Amino acid sequence: MSYRPYDTIIQETLDLIPPAAEAGSVKIVYVNSTGSILTALQVISINTGTGNLQLASVSSENTILSGLGLTEAAVPIGDEASIVHKGQIKNVTTSLTYGAVFLNKDGTLTNTQPNIGINGLIEGDFVLKVGVIIKNKDNPLNKDFIVDFSIVGQL
Repeated sequence: MSYRPYDTIIQETLDLIPPAAEAGSVKIVYVNSTGSILTALQVISINTGTGNLQLASVSSENTILSGLGLTEAAVPIGDEASIVHKGQIKNVTTSLTYGAVFLNKDGTLTNTQPNIGINGLIEGDFVLKVGVIIKNKDNPLNKDFIVDFSIVGQL
Protein backbone atom coordinates (compact mmCIF):
# COMPACT_ATOMS: atom_id res chain seq x y z
CA MET A 1 0.00 0.00 0.00
CA SER A 2 1.25 3.46 -0.76
CA TYR A 3 0.02 6.79 0.53
CA ARG A 4 0.23 10.19 -1.08
CA PRO A 5 2.24 12.02 1.59
CA TYR A 6 0.42 14.43 3.83
CA ASP A 7 2.70 17.33 2.98
CA THR A 8 1.70 17.14 -0.68
CA ILE A 9 -1.97 17.66 0.13
CA ILE A 10 -2.99 21.33 0.23
CA GLN A 11 -5.14 22.26 3.20
CA GLU A 12 -5.89 25.88 2.36
CA THR A 13 -9.41 25.86 3.76
CA LEU A 14 -8.48 24.15 7.03
CA ASP A 15 -5.54 26.54 7.49
CA LEU A 16 -7.92 29.52 7.46
CA ILE A 17 -9.64 28.32 10.62
CA PRO A 18 -7.86 29.52 13.78
CA PRO A 19 -6.30 26.95 16.13
CA ALA A 20 -8.22 25.85 19.21
CA ALA A 21 -7.79 27.79 22.40
CA GLU A 22 -6.11 25.78 25.13
CA ALA A 23 -9.20 25.63 27.31
CA GLY A 24 -11.87 25.20 24.66
CA SER A 25 -12.94 23.97 21.29
CA VAL A 26 -13.17 25.63 17.92
CA LYS A 27 -16.82 25.48 16.91
CA ILE A 28 -18.46 26.81 13.79
CA VAL A 29 -22.18 27.57 13.61
CA TYR A 30 -23.65 27.10 10.14
CA VAL A 31 -27.19 26.60 8.80
CA ASN A 32 -27.99 23.05 7.69
CA SER A 33 -28.75 23.57 4.01
CA THR A 34 -27.94 19.98 2.96
CA GLY A 35 -31.58 19.09 2.28
CA SER A 36 -31.51 16.33 4.88
CA ILE A 37 -31.34 15.96 8.64
CA LEU A 38 -27.77 15.76 9.89
CA THR A 39 -27.09 13.25 12.64
CA ALA A 40 -24.59 13.65 15.45
CA LEU A 41 -20.96 12.86 14.61
CA GLN A 42 -21.11 13.40 10.84
CA VAL A 43 -18.08 14.83 9.03
CA ILE A 44 -19.10 18.06 7.32
CA SER A 45 -17.41 20.12 4.63
CA ILE A 46 -18.26 23.19 2.59
CA ASN A 47 -19.48 22.85 -0.98
CA THR A 48 -17.00 25.14 -2.74
CA GLY A 49 -19.50 25.86 -5.53
CA THR A 50 -22.44 26.94 -3.37
CA GLY A 51 -20.91 27.65 0.05
CA ASN A 52 -23.48 25.32 1.64
CA LEU A 53 -22.78 22.43 4.00
CA GLN A 54 -22.29 18.95 2.60
CA LEU A 55 -21.17 15.58 3.89
CA ALA A 56 -17.47 14.90 3.40
CA SER A 57 -16.42 11.96 1.22
CA VAL A 58 -13.10 10.11 1.23
CA SER A 59 -13.48 9.82 -2.55
CA SER A 60 -13.51 13.59 -3.09
CA GLU A 61 -10.36 15.64 -2.60
CA ASN A 62 -12.52 18.76 -2.68
CA THR A 63 -14.68 17.70 0.29
CA ILE A 64 -11.66 16.49 2.26
CA LEU A 65 -9.79 19.76 1.75
CA SER A 66 -12.84 21.90 2.55
CA GLY A 67 -13.68 19.95 5.69
CA LEU A 68 -15.15 21.94 8.57
CA GLY A 69 -15.60 19.44 11.35
CA LEU A 70 -17.93 17.07 13.12
CA THR A 71 -21.58 17.71 13.97
CA GLU A 72 -22.07 17.91 17.72
CA ALA A 73 -25.72 16.80 17.64
CA ALA A 74 -28.54 16.04 15.21
CA VAL A 75 -29.57 19.08 13.12
CA PRO A 76 -32.91 19.46 11.32
CA ILE A 77 -32.99 21.06 7.85
CA GLY A 78 -32.73 24.83 8.12
CA ASP A 79 -31.52 24.86 11.73
CA GLU A 80 -28.10 26.00 12.84
CA ALA A 81 -25.52 23.25 13.15
CA SER A 82 -22.80 23.36 15.79
CA ILE A 83 -19.76 21.91 14.05
CA VAL A 84 -16.66 21.13 16.09
CA HIS A 85 -13.50 21.75 14.09
CA LYS A 86 -11.10 20.98 16.90
CA GLY A 87 -11.63 20.11 20.54
CA GLN A 88 -13.72 17.83 22.68
CA ILE A 89 -17.31 16.59 22.46
CA LYS A 90 -18.23 15.17 25.86
CA ASN A 91 -20.48 12.22 26.64
CA VAL A 92 -21.00 10.97 23.09
CA THR A 93 -23.30 8.05 22.41
CA THR A 94 -21.45 5.82 19.97
CA SER A 95 -20.53 2.22 19.28
CA LEU A 96 -16.99 3.33 18.41
CA THR A 97 -14.31 1.88 20.69
CA TYR A 98 -11.51 3.77 22.40
CA GLY A 99 -8.75 4.92 20.07
CA ALA A 100 -8.34 6.48 16.64
CA VAL A 101 -11.43 7.25 14.52
CA PHE A 102 -11.43 7.53 10.72
CA LEU A 103 -13.97 8.55 8.05
CA ASN A 104 -15.35 5.51 6.24
CA LYS A 105 -16.19 5.24 2.52
CA ASP A 106 -19.93 5.45 3.29
CA GLY A 107 -19.54 8.58 5.43
CA THR A 108 -19.78 6.80 8.76
CA LEU A 109 -17.03 6.73 11.36
CA THR A 110 -14.87 3.68 12.04
CA ASN A 111 -12.07 2.53 14.31
CA THR A 112 -10.68 0.39 11.48
CA GLN A 113 -7.65 1.98 9.85
CA PRO A 114 -8.51 2.53 6.17
CA ASN A 115 -6.79 0.48 3.50
CA ILE A 116 -7.57 -0.55 -0.07
CA GLY A 117 -10.26 -3.23 -0.07
CA ILE A 118 -11.49 -2.48 3.45
CA ASN A 119 -15.09 -1.21 3.58
CA GLY A 120 -15.09 -0.49 -0.15
CA LEU A 121 -12.02 1.77 -0.19
CA ILE A 122 -10.16 1.96 -3.49
CA GLU A 123 -6.95 3.49 -4.79
CA GLY A 124 -7.25 7.27 -4.81
CA ASP A 125 -9.49 7.48 -1.71
CA PHE A 126 -8.24 9.69 1.12
CA VAL A 127 -7.48 8.57 4.67
CA LEU A 128 -8.96 11.10 7.09
CA LYS A 129 -8.35 10.69 10.80
CA VAL A 130 -11.20 12.48 12.53
CA GLY A 131 -10.00 12.14 16.11
CA VAL A 132 -9.88 9.81 19.10
CA ILE A 133 -12.43 8.28 21.47
CA ILE A 134 -11.38 8.48 25.13
CA LYS A 135 -12.94 7.79 28.55
CA ASN A 136 -14.77 10.72 30.09
CA LYS A 137 -12.72 11.90 33.07
CA ASP A 138 -15.78 12.57 35.27
CA ASN A 139 -17.55 9.30 34.48
CA PRO A 140 -15.31 6.58 32.98
CA LEU A 141 -18.42 4.73 31.76
CA ASN A 142 -19.01 7.56 29.25
CA LYS A 143 -17.01 8.39 26.14
CA ASP A 144 -15.64 11.69 24.89
CA PHE A 145 -14.63 12.45 21.30
CA ILE A 146 -11.43 14.43 20.82
CA VAL A 147 -11.90 16.05 17.39
CA ASP A 148 -8.54 16.51 15.67
CA PHE A 149 -8.72 16.23 11.89
CA SER A 150 -5.68 15.14 9.95
CA ILE A 151 -5.35 13.92 6.40
CA VAL A 152 -3.17 10.85 6.78
CA GLY A 153 -2.70 10.44 3.03
CA GLN A 154 -4.21 9.02 -0.10
CA LEU A 155 -4.52 5.31 -0.90
